[in-house]
Amino acid sequence: MDTDPSASADSYTYKAAWPVYGVSLARRRDSPFRVVVSSFVEQYANQVQVIDLVANTSPPPAPGSAAPPQPPSILAPACTLEHPYPATKVDWIPDEGGVHPSLVATTGDFLRIWDVSPGGGDGGNGSGVGGRGGGGAVGVGAPPNPPTTGTMKCLLTSNTASEYCAPLTAFDWNEVDVSLIGTSSIDTTCTVWDVTTQQSVTQLIAHDAEVYDFAFAVRSTNVFASVGADGSVRLFDLRSLEHSTIVYEAPDAAPLLRLRWNAHDPNYLAAVVGGSPDVVLLDIRVPSTPIATLRHGGGGGTAEVAPGGGGAGATGGGSTAMPGGGGDGAPTDDRPPNSVNALCWAPHSAAHLLSVSDGGEALIWDVSRVPASSAEPVLSYDAGGPVNNGDWSAANVDYCAVAVGSEVQLLRV
Repeated sequence: MDTDPSASADSYTYKAAWPVYGVSLARRRDSPFRVVVSSFVEQYANQVQVIDLVANTSPPPAPGSAAPPQPPSILAPACTLEHPYPATKVDWIPDEGGVHPSLVATTGDFLRIWDVSPGGGDGGNGSGVGGRGGGGAVGVGAPPNPPTTGTMKCLLTSNTASEYCAPLTAFDWNEVDVSLIGTSSIDTTCTVWDVTTQQSVTQLIAHDAEVYDFAFAVRSTNVFASVGADGSVRLFDLRSLEHSTIVYEAPDAAPLLRLRWNAHDPNYLAAVVGGSPDVVLLDIRVPSTPIATLRHGGGGGTAEVAPGGGGAGATGGGSTAMPGGGGDGAPTDDRPPNSVNALCWAPHSAAHLLSVSDGGEALIWDVSRVPASSAEPVLSYDAGGPVNNGDWSAANVDYCAVAVGSEVQLLRV
């Protein structure tokens, strides 16, 4: 892309025609501001949309007009995919160097892999998804230009004996071997898929109740963790599935909805407590007790520090405050007004974490300050409405994306 938003503006907003739930920023260096989003409409027909930052071709205001000047760049739709049911998660293939096609994975009723390369991946210069340089079973590469079409490359399901399926709640794309994707399901299982062969590597009963999230450990193709409705964080190793380790159990068996592994330190995890303003930080070397609890509090947050344990990494990089903005939408259920909906570790720092909530907060925490002392968020953004999801760009770490009502906001941090 020729457009460099860092040279032109601090924030961009795209308004979709439907409520936005999933959001993911592309991880390729050649298209760092491409965003994929998904709708949340309570009906069968839903959408997944790829959005690009493009040059603004709107005519400038007439001389003497009171209209504000047009921004040089805008977010615009590049590709729209019809998706059955709301997607529970969307994510780009981890492909910083752009050696694979522009692939997007989604979960809902099934795991689907989509090619949103120009022309749907009918030509180009990359290889297919083949792990550490494997073959091209899923597709071929293409130049990083905005696509006009998208193609579903494969649909993966382990349920071949029944017309019904247990919905998938989330997935994680392995960053070491991109042929591997792990999924979680309400039927208590986790499944690891090889998307090159389109076969499952393993499927196991992971929890005593619904499994809500799955995450591979950083720099590992074998170790993963999961969380679920039974309130536990469980650790697994594909090389020894006879045993698992419970590293945390929430008080009163409160469900744990989201789980993210620190992008630089495999000792640290963060989990979201369901229907709560809390994010718990865990050190797998000190099971059972979180090293800190980060709490959204309306207009900011606090960190409650547990005794003992070590800090999670070192501070990395400087930042400026996020710009203000607006959104729409409001909580539609019985959860507390500041329930945390999503979290994301910084891709460039072991010490920074983004969390977003129904209270309209997007907070960035410096967790190197705990457990030695309490900490407040180092950056706070009021989105003006419930924040359904958020992601931190791995290709340009100065930017985050948040989903607010029917808006996608791209924010400079």
